[in-house]
Amino acid sequence: DALPALRRVHYEGRELDLQAILTTHKHWDHQGGNADLPVLMPGIRRIYGGVEDCVLGCTDFVSHGDTINVGNLAWTVLALPGHTRGCVAY
Repeated sequence: DALPALRRVHYEGRELDLQAILTTHKHWDHQGGNADLPVLMPGIRRIYGGVEDCVLGCTDFVSHGDTINVGNLAWTVLALPGHTRGCVAY
């Protein structure tokens, strides 16, 4: 059962404060948990994904050049069409 592991994600002994999912593209192995993870981990408030890919569970569609802020980090979106039409990197 993955639920106990998901509830106790740790880094150097500290519990992580997961606030967002940054989805790179629409293939099932990259977006498959987007709908379930926020239910299991309520700290996740945003799901980002490329506007061209219609990512499952997406709350915030992004395009090339956009900047998103998660916690105290700023991420710039880079469009990388090819693998999928709306593939992005952060």
